[in-house]
Amino acid sequence: MDGLYLTRTGSQFGNLFIHDLTTGTDRQLTDTGSDGKPGVDVDEYVEETAFSRDGAKLAYSWFRSDHDRYELRVVDLKATGSPPFRLLLDKEDIDWLSPDDWSPDGQWIAIQLHRKDRTGQIGLVSTADGTLRVLKSIDWRGSSRMSFSPDGKAAGLRPSG
Repeated sequence: MDGLYLTRTGSQFGNLFIHDLTTGTDRQLTDTGSDGKPGVDVDEYVEETAFSRDGAKLAYSWFRSDHDRYELRVVDLKATGSPPFRLLLDKEDIDWLSPDDWSPDGQWIAIQLHRKDRTGQIGLVSTADGTLRVLKSIDWRGSSRMSFSPDGKAAGLRPSG
């Protein structure tokens, strides 16, 4: 993909869009959002996002009220229309998660998560098979953002607060 992009949720019930800053156009990436939709018992919506370094993929956290938890999903932005998502991480004990950054080689996504027992962790999720590698337990505030160094050999945290 060429250009500069931002992610946003639309007024269409928590669906995910990318906005092209060059052309001023929006592209809808999800169509199953139902947050606040009349007559729907299950809320689903996007929350946090992270573009891959090459801009070809987007990781996002997706909430499903019927499961009362967040999932980590990835879409291929080279696909047309509303691309199908790939579910990378879905665990019953994860209450919230945020994808923060992709490794330069695209093999890992750095995430923060909160578990239902009120503990927090930072970790890496394999883009190949969705395996979670926990790096460290953290307090409930987490960090404001996590990122890889340009060469991918180190990661940095910015504390909250």
